[in-house]
Amino acid sequence: MARAAVGASGIWLLSCLPVALPALWAPAEASLGDASRLALAALPWLAWIGIPGGGGASWSTAALAAPPLAAALTVDRAHGRPLAGLAVVAVASLVMIGLLAAAGRRTAGAGENGPRARLAAVAWMLLVPGLPLLRSALESGGAPSFGAAPRWLAALADASPIAWAWQCARSGVSDRGSLPWAALAVCVGLLAIRGFAPPVVEGVVSREAAS
Repeated sequence: MARAAVGASGIWLLSCLPVALPALWAPAEASLGDASRLALAALPWLAWIGIPGGGGASWSTAALAAPPLAAALTVDRAHGRPLAGLAVVAVASLVMIGLLAAAGRRTAGAGENGPRARLAAVAWMLLVPGLPLLRSALESGGAPSFGAAPRWLAALADASPIAWAWQCARSGVSDRGSLPWAALAVCVGLLAIRGFAPPVVEGVVSREAAS
């Protein structure tokens, strides 16, 4: 079985957990508390679908995110969350998942070992999981000796699609939802890097790889 199919199956199951687990195990409902099930369902997809070397997720793979997100939206509505805010989170999540999937396909088409793919892998590692994890390590693992992360680091970390979904899950969904513009800009930027890296950048990356 292809790596992409195995990964998609696992992520699909993880995405279903915020809805299925409370139905299967009653204490899970209290554990999840006021967290948005919709944002939690989107989180595994945003963390996985653009991962370098993931096999190049297709549009059909990205479409698998829709049913769990729809089920989670229904649960959030039953908990009294506003439809307008949920619509913002749902649409933004699906758009970001699609952008990250498209970026992955472009990389796979360009060759996984090419300079564009290496540049894209570094950008994805920094902008999607890297900076949020660094901020968490500094503020949680490093507290109280370190304290709050620098403002520039916090701002870049908050722009990650993962950080956006986590913030939506933690703070709930308001009437407008959590505005996703920074996270959407990151996804568009990754697509641009993977699909339209200028020749001068590719040349620099190639020389560094050869040295």
